[in-house]
Amino acid sequence: MDKSWIDLESKAPAYLRGIDAFLDFAFKNRPNDTTISCPCEKCDNRYFKSRMDIRDHCFFNGFSKNYKNWTYHGESYVPVQRPTIEASRFQNNELRVDNEGDNIVGLLYEAMGMQRMSDNEMNDGESSENNDLSGANKETLQFYQMLEDASLELYPGCAEFTKFSFINHLLNLKVISGSTNTSFTLLLNLLEKAFPKGVNLPKDFNEANKITTKLGFTYETWDACPNNCMLFRNQDEFLEACEICGTSRYKEGDKKIATKK
Repeated sequence: MDKSWIDLESKAPAYLRGIDAFLDFAFKNRPNDTTISCPCEKCDNRYFKSRMDIRDHCFFNGFSKNYKNWTYHGESYVPVQRPTIEASRFQNNELRVDNEGDNIVGLLYEAMGMQRMSDNEMNDGESSENNDLSGANKETLQFYQMLEDASLELYPGCAEFTKFSFINHLLNLKVISGSTNTSFTLLLNLLEKAFPKGVNLPKDFNEANKITTKLGFTYETWDACPNNCMLFRNQDEFLEACEICGTSRYKEGDKKIATKK
């Protein structure tokens, strides 16, 4: 989705169209919600507003310039692009990414700061020099293991997902829905039974999470007002009640357990 409008003047027609496109996208991912976090410069996704209020805020306050990956509104925290067909070599096994999948290989090279080979270099790379990993350090071996995962079919014949891209999408849904680690593991167990034999899935949440944390992809959860008014983060991290409606942040009892995350 085009996001160049974020840097335009608020009175520009393209900026207003961009706000509407953002709101369409955000509420499409929250079909049962009447409020979502407001991405204007002042609210910075800390407060929940209606569609009309967010439109006004983004017009008068501006859309947050640093909010280019809309993770609070349903967008994956890993950029998704359509790739060209990619081929490489790991030892003597051919690596590939289907052209219907996400550009995971390119993302891996970028995230790990590795130099990507040209087609000619990859063809020449069949020499032992490029494929010999006997003296490679831990980080390099880890990188090539992730390349294997990025090129490995989710299950034999699957053209939509690789192992890596599917796990990434599942983790993104976990963040959006607020599901627990246990429920994520139960889902993995169910999917393993539902998919064809030979499916490449991690056994539990911890194993799945390790795959993306190797790249530095992590997520944080914040307490939220029970009435969806705001998030308790940044300068509001230590508040005990909502600034908007005054509702207590915590459930009743001796322990401070957040009502909502």
